[in-house]
Amino acid sequence: MSGTGADIADKRREAMRRLLAQRGLSTKSESPIAAHPERGSAPLSHPQRQLWLFEQMFPGTGAYNVPAAVRLAGTVDVPALQTALDASIARHAVVTARFRMEDSEPRQYFAPDPGRVPIRRHDLTGKPAPDRERCALELARSIAARPFDLTDAPPLAVHLVTLTEHDHVLVLNMHHLVGDALSWGVLLREVAAGYDAVLRGEKPAAEPTPVHYGDYARWHRDRLHGAAYDDQIAYWERVLTDPPSVLELPADRPRPLTPAFRGDVVDFGLDTATVAGLRELGRQEGATLFMAVMAALDVLLYRYTGRTDFLVATSVANRAHSQVEPMVGLFVNTLLLRARLDGDRTFREVLRHVREGTGEALVHQEVPFEKVVERLRPDRTGGAVPYFQVMCTLRPAPRFPAMPGLRLSDFPVHNGTSKRDLTLNLVEDGDTVLGQFEYDTEIFDRETVTRLAAHLGQLVTAALAAPDTPVGALPMLTDADHAPPAEPALYAAAASCVHELFAEQADRTPDAVAVRGEGTTLTFAELDRRANQLAHLLREAGVGPERPVGLCLERTPAMAVAVLGVLKAGGAYVPVDPADPAARRAAILADSGAAVLVHTGGADPGATIRTVELDPDWTALRDRPTDCPDSGATPGNTAYILYTSGSTGAPKGVAVEHRQIVNYTFAVLDRLGVDEPLSYAMLQPLTVDSCLTMLVPPLVTGGELHLITRERALDANALADYMAQHRVDCLKIAPSHLKALMRSGRGADLLPRRRLVIGGEASGWQWLRSVARTAGPDCQVYNHYGPTETTVGVLTWPVPREAEPEAVNAPLGRPLPNTTVHVLDRDGRHVPTGAPGELCVSGANVARGYVGRPDLTAAAFVPDHLAPAGGGTANPPGGEGGARMYRTGDLVRLRRDGTLEFLGRGDDQVKIRGFRVELGEIEAALTDCPLVREGIVVVRRDGQEEPRIVGYLVPQGAGDARGAEDAEGKGDGADGGDGGGAGGADTSAVLEYLRARLPRHMVPSALVALPALPLSAHGKVDRRALPAPARTEAPVLAPRNDTERAVAEVWRDLLGVDDVGLDQNFFDLGGHSLLLIELHRRLAADVGIHAELMELFRSTTVRSQAALADDETGAAGPVGLDSARERGRRQHQLLRRRQAARPQRPAP
Repeated sequence: MSGTGADIADKRREAMRRLLAQRGLSTKSESPIAAHPERGSAPLSHPQRQLWLFEQMFPGTGAYNVPAAVRLAGTVDVPALQTALDASIARHAVVTARFRMEDSEPRQYFAPDPGRVPIRRHDLTGKPAPDRERCALELARSIAARPFDLTDAPPLAVHLVTLTEHDHVLVLNMHHLVGDALSWGVLLREVAAGYDAVLRGEKPAAEPTPVHYGDYARWHRDRLHGAAYDDQIAYWERVLTDPPSVLELPADRPRPLTPAFRGDVVDFGLDTATVAGLRELGRQEGATLFMAVMAALDVLLYRYTGRTDFLVATSVANRAHSQVEPMVGLFVNTLLLRARLDGDRTFREVLRHVREGTGEALVHQEVPFEKVVERLRPDRTGGAVPYFQVMCTLRPAPRFPAMPGLRLSDFPVHNGTSKRDLTLNLVEDGDTVLGQFEYDTEIFDRETVTRLAAHLGQLVTAALAAPDTPVGALPMLTDADHAPPAEPALYAAAASCVHELFAEQADRTPDAVAVRGEGTTLTFAELDRRANQLAHLLREAGVGPERPVGLCLERTPAMAVAVLGVLKAGGAYVPVDPADPAARRAAILADSGAAVLVHTGGADPGATIRTVELDPDWTALRDRPTDCPDSGATPGNTAYILYTSGSTGAPKGVAVEHRQIVNYTFAVLDRLGVDEPLSYAMLQPLTVDSCLTMLVPPLVTGGELHLITRERALDANALADYMAQHRVDCLKIAPSHLKALMRSGRGADLLPRRRLVIGGEASGWQWLRSVARTAGPDCQVYNHYGPTETTVGVLTWPVPREAEPEAVNAPLGRPLPNTTVHVLDRDGRHVPTGAPGELCVSGANVARGYVGRPDLTAAAFVPDHLAPAGGGTANPPGGEGGARMYRTGDLVRLRRDGTLEFLGRGDDQVKIRGFRVELGEIEAALTDCPLVREGIVVVRRDGQEEPRIVGYLVPQGAGDARGAEDAEGKGDGADGGDGGGAGGADTSAVLEYLRARLPRHMVPSALVALPALPLSAHGKVDRRALPAPARTEAPVLAPRNDTERAVAEVWRDLLGVDDVGLDQNFFDLGGHSLLLIELHRRLAADVGIHAELMELFRSTTVRSQAALADDETGAAGPVGLDSARERGRRQHQLLRRRQAARPQRPAP
């Protein structure tokens, strides 16, 4: 219920006058609202037009019901109450109005005699006393959710629920088209006065108001012209210049393509001391209580999302006109408040910004929000309300009029809907504030919103205690918030060097096979002896601790000898790939300072330094000692230097110490549950750190290492044959590599017996589950994550075979032992559970840093300010004191189950037409298309001012079973055009499929068909090798068949344009929401397309609207699309049936 006292309006007018006076302005003189001669009907006001459109798109949702409930303690005279209600209804024709279209415009119709709205009675006295309260609440919620027939029935319902003879609940429900929250105050005052009159034997006042809502609608529409209006709309154009993108709160589920309206509420409160503090701070800054709370909400949203520029909406009663105050009707307007803040601003500064922004918005409040949308034409893709997803309101607590023999009190009721993602409703009740977060249950769980409410309370308390503290430093998290659980430490494991652990294993199992290559094996004893010989040779060449040695070898047993030989000599190996250009190899060796290069011949080493060739006869090692030399290496010395791509274009070397690789080895074995010698297959070159997951464990645990050649690793049939001939227990592979191999149809034959580790790229949850189901019953699949700078990997997640995917990307999992992970905001503070933040890693896996780049090292490897005082397992450079953490630059969120979910790169956020784009979601839709075998989506600029989404796909039937080998061509022979190529694939058919499933801003602007996705030597998709789409201007295509020509003709008639292209957008050509309703009617009448209005809202081209026609209309889709469209249509129909009872939200 809303406040009912007339003094509330007086206070608001006085506040408005003060705001105007601060800006040197004065209150505008009121122009009178005149009674119009036409009393039977009226056009809709601008707010009504928007709600009417909503009801046409989503009839019967109940989302815009305005319920209220009042507890009546005492004996109710029901006939007197009905008479008083009838009298009040007679005064306000709008509450019984009917709504219909006339000449393509919606109108409201008022009956001369509105009749009565009967009070429907519900008797709960027969129910057990303990159940009555619950039953009354359930009944009130049911009444509040019931939809109205706006065409043929009054948009008002009144129910009386009787619990006992002296305890009743009056439940009222009204559609927002005919009233707002303050309208209930008007009606209740009149009903109370009428009830009193009837009991005194008098007749209640029933004469109609001098002017009614229809008169106001005409007056207000006429008023929105001239210089004053132009000034107001110009203000909103300035505020919304370059509008911020959609504010994506940390959701439990992705926002549906057609959002539903199911909602719920979480209640909380601000106590007397807190409210007093907010008022005092507001007084100091010339701000109101609402502004103070809004400032706190802005800080909360900043801390939750990291966004420094976003919009929050509020509502104003819009009843400043004296003739409007006693009227029932829809007057409320929506105002947008733009927040601009960062972590360095103090709360006091944020409050001042809110004060200024709110004041300016109130000065320009007369323009209806609907007119702002109409003028600025924002992208309304995906069902999201334009500009805002969060709203905040503050109103006074209800004050009830006196009724003879009755005591009135509030009976809170909610209708189970939510019109936006999140709404903070505040009720000012004396010295306290009652808060309520209304939220969309399709997006959020109750636990998430409950936690958000707690964080708001924490922020308010902290801000009041220190209003001059930067908001990024205000404590917000509660004791209920948790970080990923700490894992048990493995301190003993890091006390040795890698080669020492290998030597101990060689002593235990000297005759066991250690390494198996193509036709060649080495036992542990043989491998140890050869490595020792190489170590002596390298020591003679001056190799020792912190001395780099280049390795340029293919995957043969000689590679294992070289790695161990360098380590036994005390040096650090620097791998270079024989397949890389000689110039790159030479640059890496020069940058690392390597003085020696070990290779196997057959290729130009790419450097002029001293070389050692390991031939099949081990010629260079003859006559060398076979014992291990004393190198002086310690666990804190560098074991290897691995070069990764640098942002400047030059590769940068990451130095990793023995203790880090040793910790990783035993930590990952612990996580994989491996406590016995197993066999491991290594598919990666030595230049990829993921190879270490397969290289080191067998060497230190007595297992067998299978070194798979480059050729076999890329040939699905050859690899499957090898796996069938040899027992391989463990395999690690990149997702792109495995996908390419599994195209052969021999998926199960390619997988190991016990453990499959997938890492190196983000993996889709759905795909990982399919791999887990393909694997044998004893094979557990793991998702594994970690940058090179944190020694291979720090997070693992066992993939369940049966669990339904909860997100596009699979979870990254939990940290390994001796590793701590943090999810931090830009100010270095922990973010709430579910909120996005940068993943920062500390602990024993953190590498030393970048070789020769102290500037890059200092920027990425930062002091761990969250480490316990005097402790921590992080590795400082060179073994010096001080724990450090590595900033990965990856955005993640902590899930409620304690696992981490990958969200993308923090330095690669993309905004398309005001919306942030989730490439993973687009990729999922692309690869789900029946015409697509595999695909990837990227954002390209290619010199253009605006980024655009480009999809790359491999059509079904392209290539052969050796697709991974073909992919090594890195895009050679691919068709770079937006359509065609790769076996004659019709990319327009795929675009049609995507348009039916994705919001407009997420549909790629171009699709490129390739015979195979290019893979790097690491087995990942080589994004740099993806060709640019053809740079041709998209032609305006003419309709191709009778159905498309008929649709285009309707467009021409409605839009008043001469030419309509097949793929031009209805709204871009001048269409608007109400015209879409007329288009809906005309397509049904003239073309025979009987689609739902929401389908037209999503299908805004002639091509897509013609595709909605029945098959017998003769509409011919693009070649190859028919089967895909039919599948899509059946899926869409199934979705509609499932959502039949679920109201959905439009975009205004």
